[in-house]
Amino acid sequence: MRLTLLILSLFVSSVLCAGDRIITVTDTAGYFPPAVGNGQLGRLLDISGLNPGALYSASLFAEATPQSVSTIIPAIDASRFTVMVNGKSVNNMNDWYQTLDMQQAKVITGYEIADGVTIEVTARALRQYPYMLLTQMRFSSDSDADVVVGMSPDFPDIYNDCVTDTLKLYTAGGNYQIRRDYGSYNEGKSAVVSASAVVTSDSWYPIDETWNIRLSARGTAELSVITAVCCSEDFSDPYNEAPREVLFALRQGDDILIADHERAWEELWKGEVEIDGDEEFAKIVNSSIYNLYSSLRGDSGKSIAPMGLTSDKYYGHIFWDADTWILPVMAILNPPMAKSIVDYRINRMGEAKRNAYARGYDGTMFPWESDVHGEESTPLFAMTGPLEHHITADVGIGAWIYYCATRDTAWLVEKGYPLIKECAEFVVSRVTTNGDGSKSIKNVVGADEYSIGVDDNAYTNGSAERLLRVAQAAAQIVRAVADSTWADIVDRMSYHYFPGTVIMRQHARYAGEKTKQADVELLAYPLNILQDTASIKANLEYYSHRLDTIDGPAMSHAAMAVNFIRMGQFDFARSLVEQAYRPHLRGPFYMLSETPGNDAIYFMTGAAALLQAVIFGYGGVDITPDGVYKNNVSVPAPLKSVNVRSPLWDSTH
Repeated sequence: MRLTLLILSLFVSSVLCAGDRIITVTDTAGYFPPAVGNGQLGRLLDISGLNPGALYSASLFAEATPQSVSTIIPAIDASRFTVMVNGKSVNNMNDWYQTLDMQQAKVITGYEIADGVTIEVTARALRQYPYMLLTQMRFSSDSDADVVVGMSPDFPDIYNDCVTDTLKLYTAGGNYQIRRDYGSYNEGKSAVVSASAVVTSDSWYPIDETWNIRLSARGTAELSVITAVCCSEDFSDPYNEAPREVLFALRQGDDILIADHERAWEELWKGEVEIDGDEEFAKIVNSSIYNLYSSLRGDSGKSIAPMGLTSDKYYGHIFWDADTWILPVMAILNPPMAKSIVDYRINRMGEAKRNAYARGYDGTMFPWESDVHGEESTPLFAMTGPLEHHITADVGIGAWIYYCATRDTAWLVEKGYPLIKECAEFVVSRVTTNGDGSKSIKNVVGADEYSIGVDDNAYTNGSAERLLRVAQAAAQIVRAVADSTWADIVDRMSYHYFPGTVIMRQHARYAGEKTKQADVELLAYPLNILQDTASIKANLEYYSHRLDTIDGPAMSHAAMAVNFIRMGQFDFARSLVEQAYRPHLRGPFYMLSETPGNDAIYFMTGAAALLQAVIFGYGGVDITPDGVYKNNVSVPAPLKSVNVRSPLWDSTH
């Protein structure tokens, strides 16, 4: 595959670069920083490449206090640099450029510092080594010059007892100097350690001091910084583990580290989407895949927050975003990542059972916002925590989607069905029986979070019905006896309609108010509750005019687009796909914001929703109980073709 990547002129001027997934920017107008990540560590870069904006670890969470809920916290970042040339600091960055190479997962920043001396900084979060970062610098000069480089740590305010020390290690394999920067959090119960070592072109240097580089005319000099970030959540002794990982990396050397990293990303890109006919759209799709891959690891048992590993927005908590929007995409592009999302839930079923018990329900009740421990972590100002209960059905449906994609029956027997069954038991206990025998779920917040404490929310009831259907199908596969109550609820679930129409009310008393996001619309795709074409079309057209187009999140139009693509209305679907991403585009590297009205990036959920429209709409992919199918779909101009490649099948499937 070869995609030519163009830069959106609204934001930047640019140059074309060789390579499939490369964006090079030469103008800082409308700048938002790119990110590098390996699914454990995520780092935002800045314009200079010398002072990263933030570094996050998927394992770093501060516990709740009386004043706050649990939250992801930034890591201690040792790699903040100062550079001076002939006594001059960086003031103007002449001939500046920044390249995001998505194929090899690196960001390269270059410019002239002063007096004809140029610098090129390359940043990576090493894929094969989840706790490691690699930063490389290359200096060149037209004339003799003295370059002074310094490196200092960034200790975020949340850390206490911050210490910097230098380890001088005399080993049988050589002598090394490693700097450790560490601090405590959670009232001293937890710790994070950032260990670093530097090597230049000709020798090792202590890294707790500045060091001098003498550049000759038309000469070059290079240095590398390897950093390992470990915390007590993952290691009983992070103080020694972080330096050990640095020693390992130093013995491997840059060439091996980089080769391993690039091979790992080459393997990831076996899950991709090839788009012909719209170069800009192809670039946006690639950016969406790259950023999702950067915030997930296969078989890690970790899930993904709405912003991935790029910010602390929403406290780094896990929502339905992971199970409903991101998991189906990963089930196609990278099944081990989908499995990790499910494993995150399976490993926290104990907490979910306790959550159900505390609220008087049976089975497992997953929290609306889940922290690293799997407990309810929604802030008290939000009624979504007490009332947004569709999350449990979303979790069970997500597990079923993973099974259907992989057909891993042994997994379904051992792990998948027990999870689905527990979710179904919660739904049964959450349902009430009305006087006429119909079934209701009352006092909830639905997918449309503008409606609080309503009865018979369409998405809540629809997801519950879908889950119970899934539970029956799974029970048959694993040869278990299905609870007869499941079928009874499915047959009697309550939905409310406007009189004389096929328009379903979003809840029992809904009267046409503005909605935050898709709710009834989701009963077609992905829930498959609404199946009649005329009914689907009528409901989508009705609710599309009621969506909040300023403060509503990015997923609604993408989900509706899948429905219209499957109904063969490609031109209208194209307009919906455009609405799913274009108002959300930010910066030269095609990040997506959470809503058209904010700059909350990088919104992984919106990226995944766009990919659902591309994969399950234009790509013709369908995940069914009988497996995954690729159907032929006519795509609208200017698209010529959309080809989804997956490890589940080879390129000729």
